[in-house]
This record gives sequence, structure tokens and C-alpha cells, in this order.
Amino acid sequence: MKNYLLFILRFCLILLSVGCSSTKTVNCPPEFTIYKNVNKAYPVYAEEFELKLQNTLSTANKLEDTASVTLKSKVVKLRQDLNNISSRVEMLTKSNLMAYFSGICDEAVRARFSEFQNKLADLTLQITKIEAKIGPSKSSGEDIDKKVDEALEITSSISQDIQ
Repeated sequence: MKNYLLFILRFCLILLSVGCSSTKTVNCPPEFTIYKNVNKAYPVYAEEFELKLQNTLSTANKLEDTASVTLKSKVVKLRQDLNNISSRVEMLTKSNLMAYFSGICDEAVRARFSEFQNKLADLTLQITKIEAKIGPSKSSGEDIDKKVDEALEITSSISQDIQ
């Protein structure tokens, strides 16, 4: 009886360990390892974008702390735009990951996902440009105001691109 219970316990542990894995291997030439849960995959695929976005938001927060009243309102708008872009990019990335993971053996699906990854890299570059615009500088107040306006134009462009 004791051996029977040990066997059942080991079997259950094996089932738990296999079922709790966050990745699985798909065997279509070539072999791919994919995530079972898109929420766990998102940080891996969008890590650089999220890092750049958080750095840009941090820079905006520092700028807001030292800004005049009119500049503060622009910085608040910039932060809101960046947060909206972040949410939209997360939704797009997760939906593209779901399509990719469900059709990974299809070359057309892989090609579309590759195009999306290129778009995500371009968005990351745009976010980096925003950070460079609003980053620390020895510019006058008017120059900073102009740079924030330019950053707002970039966020507007990004928002249109990801519609």
C-alpha cells in the first residue's frame, strides 16, 4: 500500500511539474520554444521598449518638478501620451504574440511577427528620441518648451502609427 501511495504521489508531482512549465516546444521545422502564457512572454519581447519608456517617463517626471506652470501642463500631456502608447503597444504585442504562438509553423505568421518586431524596434527608437529631447540640458526655458513641443509631436506621430 505504501509503494502504491508513493507511486501516485510521484505521478502527481510529475504531472504538476509538466503542467506548470511556462514554455513548450513546438516541433515544426525548425523547432521553436514558445511561451504558454502571453503575459509571461510580453516582458521578454518588449523588454527594451518598456525600459526606454520607463526611462523617458522618469525624465519627464524630473522635468515636471522643475518646470514652469505652462511647461508642467505640457509635460503632464506628454506623460499621458506616453502611458497611452505603452498600453496600446502592450495590447498590440500580446495580440501579435498570441497569433505567433498559435501559428508558429506557418511562415506567413512568422513573417508578420517579424514585421511587428521591426515596428516595435522603431517605436523604441522613437521613445529614445523623446527622451533625448526632454533630457537634461543647459538650455533656456524657451528651448526646453520647444523641445517638449517636439516630443509631443513625436508622441502624436507614434499614436497615429499604432492605431
